[in-house]
Amino acid sequence: MASIMAGLATAPALSSVALAAPAAATKDFSYTTKAIETSASRIPNLISTTAFVAGIAMAIAGVFKIKAHVDNPAQAPLKDGLIRLAVGGALLAFPLLTNLMVSLVGQDAGAGHLAHTKIANLTY
Repeated sequence: MASIMAGLATAPALSSVALAAPAAATKDFSYTTKAIETSASRIPNLISTTAFVAGIAMAIAGVFKIKAHVDNPAQAPLKDGLIRLAVGGALLAFPLLTNLMVSLVGQDAGAGHLAHTKIANLTY
């Protein structure tokens, strides 16, 4: 009961702070949206880096699986190593392919955004 009374006693003080906060909240909200936009613009780089690291790991795993096949062909099929090498190669090529797609679709306008290219009108 005492904690409820203490909460009721501090409620008017907190409400006066909350009423004085809209100017600060606007600044905080714009700062927060800018921070989210900045963080979201880094996601493509994160995906490319993750694909690159995973590609290296898969390629190394493929080499070890092929070595295991050479050591004991009955226990380790060759297809496991070849699949890992192919997946590793695809993941290593992923950042290159995404940069190629960006250059084909439009120019990078900075911060990970595409600037749309305009196609001229066709005349026949």
